[in-house]
Amino acid sequence: FKTRKAAERWALKFEASIDEDDAGLTSEAQKHTLSDAIRRYRAEVLSDRAPTARPNYEHRLAHWDHALGHLRLSDLAPAKIATVRDELNRAPATVAAYLAVLASVLTACVRRWHWLKDSPMRQVDKPTVSNARSRFLSQDELQRLLTACRESESPDLHLAVLLSITTGARRGEILGLRWRDLELPVRSWGMDQ
Repeated sequence: FKTRKAAERWALKFEASIDEDDAGLTSEAQKHTLSDAIRRYRAEVLSDRAPTARPNYEHRLAHWDHALGHLRLSDLAPAKIATVRDELNRAPATVAAYLAVLASVLTACVRRWHWLKDSPMRQVDKPTVSNARSRFLSQDELQRLLTACRESESPDLHLAVLLSITTGARRGEILGLRWRDLELPVRSWGMDQ
């Protein structure tokens, strides 16, 4: 530029064109907010989900929209997502479900609409969910089960269920069990080797 004033004028025009995206420098992530993504997700992707799952998705989408919807996708940092995750104050499985819905939205932003180069969810820790469940039959339930097994038409059902209850073996293990797999004393059950 020949003069400082000419340079300043050019800079002001260039900055204005960036704001209006005439310069071609504004990324898709800067153009769209998380609310935009959620709205498009509802319109294009949510209908693919099972009808019974949609209410849960809607509820979780509304949560993310309320908490972070105002942010541009370019400003949606993993730390901000983690802060909202920590504020959920729910069971790990529920928190994981909330994160999964947001991850689904952000994956659509990456793969379908190309609004993001990479999902910030890749850098957010998910809670460990233990699906293990300890449930024992009450004495009444146990007696009813064994009685029903004895009355069954299957001659082996009572024995199979009894073995399962006393050993903790699974169905496949019991059904595949053979005499050669057992180590019994010679006089057990009156059988000889």
